[in-house]
Amino acid sequence: YNVWTYRRKILKNIKYDPKKEICWIEELIRENPKNFYFWEHRRAVANWNSRYCDAESELKLTEAILEEDSKSYHAWQHRQWTIHTHKYSNFGLLSNEMKFTDELLLKDVRNNSAWNQRFYILKQRGKTDFIVVKNEFSYVIEKIKNVFDNESAWNYLRGIIENFPNIKKAQQFQDLIKFIENEFYEKKNCNRHLIAFLIDAKIEMILNFYECNEIVHSQKVLQLCNLMAERFDKTRKNYWKFIYKKFCFDKMQQRE
Repeated sequence: YNVWTYRRKILKNIKYDPKKEICWIEELIRENPKNFYFWEHRRAVANWNSRYCDAESELKLTEAILEEDSKSYHAWQHRQWTIHTHKYSNFGLLSNEMKFTDELLLKDVRNNSAWNQRFYILKQRGKTDFIVVKNEFSYVIEKIKNVFDNESAWNYLRGIIENFPNIKKAQQFQDLIKFIENEFYEKKNCNRHLIAFLIDAKIEMILNFYECNEIVHSQKVLQLCNLMAERFDKTRKNYWKFIYKKFCFDKMQQRE
């Protein structure tokens, strides 16, 4: 760390060829992409000389690394830095990155890094157009239907709902709840991610005064929490007991 810091101090105080430094550090990155200091140095030099590190060249570099290791933390981190740095000067950057993650998910729908990057892009849009959110909601549901026990896709779905709560007012959300209930109660498709999502949905229904039979749904919450604790998520048995106790406490607080 001290050597790299010292090198940057020297560079700031001498006349040097930025392009040569950028090319040199790229060679090092390609030889050893897991070295954090290489990436950090490239970003520092790029910040001083942005014309030598445009978005296209940076994304191309990370893409080459990701072809070898699709979960490379440093490559994804650098990719996010590139997008954050250039998103205002390159208006097609966010849309193109969505397409990039889509290509990766077509190859491996369980690629957690690609899902994480997709959510990062969604958040980078700021006050995202609701049509975009609805499209993403439909997108992830289709992925879940194809591979039902994909934890990454379920997490992405939760992320959309938590960060863009207006989606709950859309018909798509109601259709999702019906679909999940049908899969569980009718088709007996027992899946821990589905059950956990169903628990959250029923708790919210009751606590937020949606039209429902409180007694029936409260019993279902208990049954589902027990099912997770005793069969599908035994290692977090105490957690599911806590979830039910917290639900009962919150319900009691509302009545007071």
